[in-house]
Amino acid sequence: IASGILAINISWSVPQDRGIGSGKAYPISSYTIQLVNQQVVSTVTVFGNSTFAFVSSFNGASLIRGEKYYVQVLATNDMGSGVYSQTVDVTAVGQCVSPSPVV
Repeated sequence: IASGILAINISWSVPQDRGIGSGKAYPISSYTIQLVNQQVVSTVTVFGNSTFAFVSSFNGASLIRGEKYYVQVLATNDMGSGVYSQTVDVTAVGQCVSPSPVV
């Protein structure tokens, strides 16, 4: 991360239920990260099977130091999308904020 840029380091675990149907497991094709701040929602899509992301903008603008953001993650595969994870709240206070992993 470039010096001076606020970011939230988000990581999560692969869901245990990956849409297994007809005896076939469907790989995760993407994750959607949802950030909410003061009732404004911003989403970021991470394609592939990565289980982390650095988010440095919110709704097209930079993160704001001292602001609280609520974060959820949703997995998608060929069977469709799952449900959002539990919400984790983080506050942008320095160059990089790393919340507990979202499960």
